[in-house]
Formats: sequence, C-alpha cells, structure tokens
Amino acid sequence: MRFLLPFMLGAALAGCITPPPERNGEQAADKPTQNHERTRERELQSSWRGKTYRDLLEAFGQPRVVMTVPGYRPLRTSVAVFGVRDQASRCIDAFTVVKHGTTGEWIVADYFCR
Repeated sequence: MRFLLPFMLGAALAGCITPPPERNGEQAADKPTQNHERTRERELQSSWRGKTYRDLLEAFGQPRVVMTVPGYRPLRTSVAVFGVRDQASRCIDAFTVVKHGTTGEWIVADYFCR
C-alpha cells in the first residue's frame, strides 16, 4: 500500500490538471468570438479614450448600470455598463469614466469587453 500511495496521488493530480474534453471543444469553438472581442476592445478603447461621457451617452444612449468604483483615488471613478451591442463579439460594453478634477466633467478613461 505504501508504494501505491505516490502513484495514486500522481494520478489524481494529473486528472486535476487536464481540462475535461468538452471544455477543449468549447475553447476551439470560441476562438472566432475571442478575435471579435479583442478587435472590438482595441477599436473602442482607441476611439473613446479621452472623449467626454456626454458624447458617449449621445452615441450609446443611457447605460443599463452605473457603478461607482470604491477606493481612494485622486479622480472620482465610475463604470458605465451598456450591455451587448455587438452580436459578433457578444461583448458586454463597459466604460470606465473619471471626473476631471478641475473642470468636473466626466471623461472616458477606458473600454472593456466583458
């Protein structure tokens, strides 16, 4: 029995490391979607960073959810979540917006595909 214990432990660990077969199939099927996600994230990050939140609202409409980011930051930060607007990428569009310290205007800081 003492000699079987290392073998059994090794077999159990090997089983934990290998993903189940259906997960591998999901990953292969999701590759086109992942490419769409990355493309959408790059495009929206470059086109919206630095623009006003007002402009974002004109283009996207009212967000479904606005969340305040807690913590001690020099600029007040929130996240505006708009939901899925692009079916190819299935991204849940979310923008980080910060309140400019001097002007008080909300500015888009970043975009995230979730």
